[in-house]
Amino acid sequence: MADALDVPEDLGRPDPAGVNTSAEFVEVMRRLKRWTGLGYRQLEKRAAAEGQVLPRSTLTAALARSALPREDLVVAFARACGCDEDQTAQWVAVRRRIAAGGTPVEQEPVGTVLAPLPLKRRAKWPVRIAIVVLALAVVAVIGTRLFDSSGPSVAQQRPDQAVPAGPGSSQPPPSSSPPPSGIVSGAPQVIPPDQAERTPPSTAPAATAKTTTASPPAPTTVSSPPVSQPTTPPETPPPPAEPGRRTIELPGQPVIHCPMPYLGTGYGPLAQCTQPSDSQARSGFYSPITGEFNPTTNWSGIVETKWYDGSVLATDGVEAWARGYGSTETNYGPWVFATQYRVGEARWGTINLVSGRFHPGPDGWHPLGP
Repeated sequence: MADALDVPEDLGRPDPAGVNTSAEFVEVMRRLKRWTGLGYRQLEKRAAAEGQVLPRSTLTAALARSALPREDLVVAFARACGCDEDQTAQWVAVRRRIAAGGTPVEQEPVGTVLAPLPLKRRAKWPVRIAIVVLALAVVAVIGTRLFDSSGPSVAQQRPDQAVPAGPGSSQPPPSSSPPPSGIVSGAPQVIPPDQAERTPPSTAPAATAKTTTASPPAPTTVSSPPVSQPTTPPETPPPPAEPGRRTIELPGQPVIHCPMPYLGTGYGPLAQCTQPSDSQARSGFYSPITGEFNPTTNWSGIVETKWYDGSVLATDGVEAWARGYGSTETNYGPWVFATQYRVGEARWGTINLVSGRFHPGPDGWHPLGP
């Protein structure tokens, strides 16, 4: 293991001979990538030329972890790095040996998840609703049995039927009017959360009418029972009042993509923007007053060119809407230079697509600019 990990990279192509753990295996893969001097996009193209599939986003995530990559990814990676068939077979053999020893194998990532916590919170509500419905059902069953055993009271009998003279009377007991369809007598109505706002409450069973000997029965008065409506579960914070994505053309330079609105600073309104150029990109600040873009990072390889927009949990515990364009390569996986917004203010930072967390910058919160 020491021979595999400690040999200087300038002495030859790194190989996995002698490694025994998945973390050591991934470290040798990182060394092989550095030895080739190729970026993720270039490795993806070289793998395609070899008839292999090597998505740069998948490779970026694999090299940022310590789990054992899939065998097909190892084969495509080795071929893209210039390994011949024998060298590729050595990579596969070492990977199989480590996998046979019980090292967990990395699974195919399904996609980027920016805010997993709200899903966990919403998952509790079906359980709570089920408990409430079960409790109401038990109350309804007990009430029905008590009603059947004791029989209807005199006040509940129909007005056109006489009261039995006594225990020896042969007259059958009067029957009460059935409740409307969909309503359980004696139990409050429960409306599901997804219909609480659009389903009107159903009417309750008709109340007993009062009659006299000289007039027909009075009209039935219908009253609505109390409706139990669950509290609306917490939802993902809404986007800013005026969400925006702006692409700005610069004279003699590639365009920049800026999340809006601007942030108010001592230098006037500013936006943290991303400037892509071919297979690379960099971040910086743009001033609408001067019309100038000042880069703050060096050029890095692009992983994906698209907007990222959604609620993100920051490392300091604040969950708010974040927006940024394009993801770039770093030693910690793909990152997005983004702006996190909340009511009346925002801050700059980056989103780590591996952990799904927002890392705020040192400037802190600023009021929204014009």
